[in-house]
Amino acid sequence: MIKRIFLFLRIFSNLWILLFLFSCGEQRERVPVGILDDRGVPLSLEGPPERIISLVPSITEIVYALNGESSLVGATLYCNYPPEAQRLPKVGDLVNPSLERIVDLNPDLLFATTPLQSLVIERLEGLGLNVFVLQPESVEAIENTIQKVGQIIGREREAGTLLQKMREELARMEERVGSLNERRRVYLEIGINPLISIGENSFVGELIQRAGGVNILKGNDPYPIVNPERVISQDPEVILLAHPASTREEVMKRLGWKGIAAIQEGRVVTDLDPDLILRPGPRIVEGVNLLFQKIYPEQN
Repeated sequence: MIKRIFLFLRIFSNLWILLFLFSCGEQRERVPVGILDDRGVPLSLEGPPERIISLVPSITEIVYALNGESSLVGATLYCNYPPEAQRLPKVGDLVNPSLERIVDLNPDLLFATTPLQSLVIERLEGLGLNVFVLQPESVEAIENTIQKVGQIIGREREAGTLLQKMREELARMEERVGSLNERRRVYLEIGINPLISIGENSFVGELIQRAGGVNILKGNDPYPIVNPERVISQDPEVILLAHPASTREEVMKRLGWKGIAAIQEGRVVTDLDPDLILRPGPRIVEGVNLLFQKIYPEQN
């Protein structure tokens, strides 16, 4: 009888220890992540999110680059890379996604950006949904974004590997740019009627600089509306057109632009992939290489 009692106590003790360890593990997993988004708002989730909707094409690319796509249950119509992303359930466009569709997909977390989606973010949070806002405006901020996304989706190791590869590629490009004797003045156009360009205070402006170009537009405005006279006065040596309505023929017909060095020397570039240079994601390394090829074609 006494032996049975001791055996029962031993079994009960072992079960209690297992339950204690299991509950501790559960507590560790359920600790809020606490990562700050670009508004300074902390993320509070009970473990990695299992159902994510990305409202930002660049974030969709990051999740795929980190092999975390199994958690994606929805994306926008503009989330088109990698090609597999086109098969994700679509929630609409960037500015006016379908809130009904989003709610139906029952996400644990949504990725969004500002200022483009400010009203959407307000409405989503009003519905009690978790929204993590990212708005990187420098290469360093893009790297931080990749790191944060990796932490959130449980892919920190993959994020570290990706960042190391990106930094190595950027370092190689820095060496190539360092060998240039002179740097060309660059005007990059992303909008027409009115003309919209890229300021130096943006990640795209930094990509131009890393590609060896000198952005003709100074100042704090990352995406300024440009007076055509300003372009004439700055006399760019390379004109890069990243808007489908901007064509070489149309540019050459603009009043007073025929005397610009880029037009005189035949350096008006139209065959750009805008996604490589306008999306703050892992493919910015390809974007820098593309810009270098177009600004200095003789170096290729």
